[in-house]
Amino acid sequence: MRTVQLYVATEPSDLRALPVGSRILTSHHRVFELDQVETVAERKDAGEKYWIEPGTLQPFPLEGLAHWLPAYILPPRD
Repeated sequence: MRTVQLYVATEPSDLRALPVGSRILTSHHRVFELDQVETVAERKDAGEKYWIEPGTLQPFPLEGLAHWLPAYILPPRD
């Protein structure tokens, strides 16, 4: 067994500084990963970050998860 420190996001601003690849567990028991739109020249949203539920193709903007807060910031995958 190991001990880990968990952080809890209570405001959307708490999620803005997280790096790509971060994972959260929302108050609705859903896990989301932070990803970034590929930097393709013809895309207006190139480089923007978004949340995605693994196994789905539906992205959520950074502010889109506000109604699912508080959320636990999960430790990185081993």
